[in-house]
Amino acid sequence: MIGEPEVLKQVFKSIKQEVGQFPMPYGKDSYLFIDMAHMDAKSVRHVVLGAIFLHRRFKDRSLFIRVVNPNDIGLLNFIKGYDGESIEVLVEYRECDQLQKIGEDLQHHSIGLFMLYKELFLQRRYRKFLYDRGLPVISLSHAPFESLKEAALILGPNKQIERISSVVFDITIQLRLTLKLYQYTQDSHQAHKEIIEHFQNLANIFSKPIEVIKTSSNPVRLVANESNMLLIYPFTKKVVRANPLNIFCTDPEALFHKLDRHHQIFIPAL
Repeated sequence: MIGEPEVLKQVFKSIKQEVGQFPMPYGKDSYLFIDMAHMDAKSVRHVVLGAIFLHRRFKDRSLFIRVVNPNDIGLLNFIKGYDGESIEVLVEYRECDQLQKIGEDLQHHSIGLFMLYKELFLQRRYRKFLYDRGLPVISLSHAPFESLKEAALILGPNKQIERISSVVFDITIQLRLTLKLYQYTQDSHQAHKEIIEHFQNLANIFSKPIEVIKTSSNPVRLVANESNMLLIYPFTKKVVRANPLNIFCTDPEALFHKLDRHHQIFIPAL
């Protein structure tokens, strides 16, 4: 371990005791936002089932499902069918400003995980709004969570990844996923060695093996060809400012949009 081994061991032990708490320390509840005016029926069903799956795996207290622009009674009844003891469906029937409505909900609930459909997360205004509030966000795709077995983190130049490492392990442990770190050897940074060692130290503490994949091929392309993964990113300004038209970009954080066929989680640094 880098640093004083005994000191680090005590720090890691305290972290280990907190595993199984996510979405804490960000908040106690989960929240799914659905704008039916910008989603087809298939997408709505996928994100609802995905959010419920995560709610059953994570240690959140409640799941709030906020629906705006309801335009399909049958689909709305499908969503309302899950309203119960720990799931509350909130419907806004009037026309509203989406971000203002979300802001009102965040004021009234202790939200620690925000979920929305991938097409909404591609809109920069949503990314900026959520980044400014320091919320972990899952951008949901159509992939089934039931067959999800792996989580992946593509290493870039950002050393902030270390600051979300304990949350990464908490999430992968609760979801029962193996964790893969992808290192692009053609664009290796000094920070990569330290990040990998940091994750390997945590893997030993958590008794949660990780797989480090060193590749000379672009890892974004490799991951794009995988069947079903949860992709993990630090939620940074680079994510907020990402521009799909920037063809010269090589930073994995700014290229998340190329991998949105997978579920993606964006975690603010603690």
